[in-house]
Amino acid sequence: MLRASEAAEIKWRSAAGLQRYLTDVPICWHRKRRGYHWRLEASLGSAVKMIDFREWSSGVNISSSRSIGIDLGTTNSCVGVYQNGKVCLEGLIFNSPGFQIEIIANFEGNRTTPSYVAFNETERLIGDAAKDQASRNPENTVSNAKRLIGRRFDDETVQDDIKNWPFVVKSNDGTPVIQVQVKGENKEFNAEEISAMVLRRMRNVAEAYLGHDVKDAVITVPAYFNDSQRQATKDAATIAGLNAIRILNEPTAAALAYGLDRGITEEKIVLIFDLGGGTCDVSILSIAEKSVFEVRSTAGDTKLGGEDFDSRLVEHFITEFKKKAGKDISENPRAIRRLRDACEHAKRTLSSKTDSLKLIVHAVSLGGTESLIEHPLSMSHGKQLLRDENGPSVAPGLLRFSVGIENVEDIIGDLKQALAQLEWSSGVNISSSRSIGIDLGTTNSCVGVYQNGKVCLEGLIFNSPGFQIEIIANFEGNRTTPSYVAFNETERLIGDAAKDQASRNPENTVSNAKRLIGRRFDDETVQDDIKNWPFVVKSNDGTPVIQVQVKGENKEFNAEEISAMVLRRMRNVAEAYLGHDVKDAVITVPAYFNDSQRQATKDAATIAGLNAIRILNEPTAAALAYGLDRGITEEKIVLIFDLGGGTCDVSILSIAEKSVFEVRSTAGDTKLGGEDFDSRLVEHFITEFKKKAGKDISENPRAIRRLRDACEHAKRTLSSKTDATVEVESLVDGIDFKSKITRAKFEELCADLFQKTLEPVERALKDSEIDKTKIDEIVLVGGSSKVPKIQKLLRDFFNGKELNCSINPDEAVAFGAAVQAAVLSGVRDDTIKDVVLYDVTPLSLGVKIVGGRMSNVINRNTRIPANATEPYTTVDDNQTGVDYFVYEGERAMVKDNHLLGHFKLCGIPPAPRGTPTIDVTFDIDANGILNVTAKDRGSGSSNSIIIQYEKGRLSQADIDRMVQEAKQFEKEDAQRRDKANAIDAFADYVYRVKRALEKYGDRLSSEQRNRAEGLVDQTLRWTKSDDIDKYQLENVEKMFKELFEVMKITVES
Repeated sequence: MLRASEAAEIKWRSAAGLQRYLTDVPICWHRKRRGYHWRLEASLGSAVKMIDFREWSSGVNISSSRSIGIDLGTTNSCVGVYQNGKVCLEGLIFNSPGFQIEIIANFEGNRTTPSYVAFNETERLIGDAAKDQASRNPENTVSNAKRLIGRRFDDETVQDDIKNWPFVVKSNDGTPVIQVQVKGENKEFNAEEISAMVLRRMRNVAEAYLGHDVKDAVITVPAYFNDSQRQATKDAATIAGLNAIRILNEPTAAALAYGLDRGITEEKIVLIFDLGGGTCDVSILSIAEKSVFEVRSTAGDTKLGGEDFDSRLVEHFITEFKKKAGKDISENPRAIRRLRDACEHAKRTLSSKTDSLKLIVHAVSLGGTESLIEHPLSMSHGKQLLRDENGPSVAPGLLRFSVGIENVEDIIGDLKQALAQLEWSSGVNISSSRSIGIDLGTTNSCVGVYQNGKVCLEGLIFNSPGFQIEIIANFEGNRTTPSYVAFNETERLIGDAAKDQASRNPENTVSNAKRLIGRRFDDETVQDDIKNWPFVVKSNDGTPVIQVQVKGENKEFNAEEISAMVLRRMRNVAEAYLGHDVKDAVITVPAYFNDSQRQATKDAATIAGLNAIRILNEPTAAALAYGLDRGITEEKIVLIFDLGGGTCDVSILSIAEKSVFEVRSTAGDTKLGGEDFDSRLVEHFITEFKKKAGKDISENPRAIRRLRDACEHAKRTLSSKTDATVEVESLVDGIDFKSKITRAKFEELCADLFQKTLEPVERALKDSEIDKTKIDEIVLVGGSSKVPKIQKLLRDFFNGKELNCSINPDEAVAFGAAVQAAVLSGVRDDTIKDVVLYDVTPLSLGVKIVGGRMSNVINRNTRIPANATEPYTTVDDNQTGVDYFVYEGERAMVKDNHLLGHFKLCGIPPAPRGTPTIDVTFDIDANGILNVTAKDRGSGSSNSIIIQYEKGRLSQADIDRMVQEAKQFEKEDAQRRDKANAIDAFADYVYRVKRALEKYGDRLSSEQRNRAEGLVDQTLRWTKSDDIDKYQLENVEKMFKELFEVMKITVES
């Protein structure tokens, strides 16, 4: 039976008379990479429910003009709010007729907040800070309070759960209470109190963003929460100082985001499968044309979720560790907490690998319910469903073994078919006109694409007239990918996987390649940087090359090659999402990148198999994201302050009414960013550890890498808190390191670096000849712009003017690059069809003249594309040739500037010095790449150079070689993945055979059963081998056939 609230309708009428009969319709949609992201969606739905809520909610007491929606999750929580007719996700705001909701980033800049609360000797921690220290303080770090709320202590689920938790849960008159130490004393909390602390944090996040108090909230709960659990959630809201004006089912909230976005034109029957951290809900509903939502049925389990999967992994590895090491860690809370964190990460990794390269390639539509689940499953897995001719369906490759009934041979055919499809699809070249935008960052990279008139961030798609760009999540489900590449004994790793193992393999894990690209080895910045890197950088004819061990052998890579690997990964991410090949890309670079660095970035794109249709300045890309969103109705002067991991850029633009973007000036520092702040912290703690422990770790790459990770984390924490803990277990020789750092000390250590960030601001203002009081907006971009001291310096510099943090600092550049890619690809969308972008050259360009002086042909901040000609002459009588040395820079003497290249003009008729007139023409294309031509007016002799093949640059032969090597790496990676997934699919089959034997084994003779079980055990040991490189795909099929023959004989006998 359905509850009355579940059977009611949700009605939506637009225009003047908005009426919503919002009830708890349990709906949810989960597509991690290509559709709806559950956690954000629940908050969106909650916040949507607040829009004009009063018109419907007679009798509801609303104390504030602004209400929020909170998704109070088992693992993570999230908050959204209706705000000024805009959608904001990840800090990006979009005008949208479908949604007018903002998902608010917390104080750490994340859209979701861990539902964790911790207590230590001095303070209480909530959210990210609490989770980050959980492994060091597990007994006093509380999570999963939602699994206790409204339950009795003797509940079977509660008893099962507390066995896996490191904190103490005891009974207080039958109610479970959590015991922790608070400032050295034992204290007990109800689950409602812990949940209230999380709710208050979400409330504080909303208040900080909105700038005023918040009292009213819609709070979500699982659809199958009972009355006691719902009332307890309301009590938690009251404790948090919130008026819970509605307790809303989580799937219902998700339904609002899904249904209202889709613009349903005919009735649809939808099955929503909602599996979270602690609960599982399934709902079937109909959505009618006028947004009428009717629940047809609902079911669920409030004690089943991802945490349970984690617990199974933990139990498995406790047993494995006991066998291997002879130690039982089941009673060691710190060890269990660290193992649980590792298992949670492994679970997420397994999900991404299975999704991206699953050998068994078909999803299944179950007989009798096809119309209900075909859409969700095909969206979830990106595959069409298959149905057996007889009605009931089974997945190819899944066990169809029932002793004495079904033939196992079908499975062999399924595997052959899957392998044939895999072989057939490899090497198929599909060209496409779709272009992408890539932000190739020092620390992280990001990719976006124009797609079907929709905006997709975090997997949430919105119809929007303002933007039609998708920021694409990578294979791990993240919107940004670490710009890391690592090599081990068997494979190459890129992105998250590379960064995750950096502390264990620092010498062969490469990051910061962007700080090397296009530079010379003897560059002062390069020399400073390599002192802080654990991998080897050496000189190859003046060019810096990175030396690592690849499969046991030393190998050298240019920075272009490493960057190409990251670019190829971003390309792969886009191709997996779009379903076809991608060739063309707009790639962003710091505004102050010189010609060599820009050309080197283009070379990296070529090696990655990409055609870089435009090299776009990062702040200019960010301006596109900002300007197109705002719907500018009058000209604005905007300063973009972009401080990333390795560079600092400042650009001043005018944005006119008809989407005309003109860069007025640009300035920057290509050797200043968040990595430099991390290095200051590392240096500080190296000194402190040496004083405390008497050990110098400055030459220990593994220790430095682990300390750097801890310092990077502390830096992020200091953006939201006034102090942070740096803790590294067994930093060196079994010695633990723990220290605190205050925000004030951090600011002292980095004072000169912080002050340097203002220098580009001053130069940009001077070059543009615009007074700082005339700047309309100061827009912050780049992760390092979150540092409070830097924000204060900027506010003070601009006489207290508020800073604009409305665009996401991590994704805005990729967003703007994708916009530019769409424009260059000829997309005729109403929003971007009129976009005109005028960029400038960041440095002056000229030639060397007598006395070693610099003679400018094109001055810095000249609009590009640009063409300029200057006349020159000879310095000697009867001179028949002239050497031209081309430089860029702002110094008067060329020795202080950067040499781009040189060429010689010959064939000048003999004449007295100063007689010939030689026109030197500089031509800069839209990418900022320079072409120089010299022509003698008298003879017509001419010569030219495209600045790209000078010493230290890659020749075309080098690029061609690297392209082939990149393809070989890609081939090896694919082969390894194929083998791993083939073995994984085979193991899945074997486990199913094992379960079938357990179920039906009593129908066999002892001899038959022993023979079958023996082969199953032998086969499972084979599939668990880590060294899969020695196996070929043929081995999998061979083992499959051997198992089949035994099972066939067993069945037939």
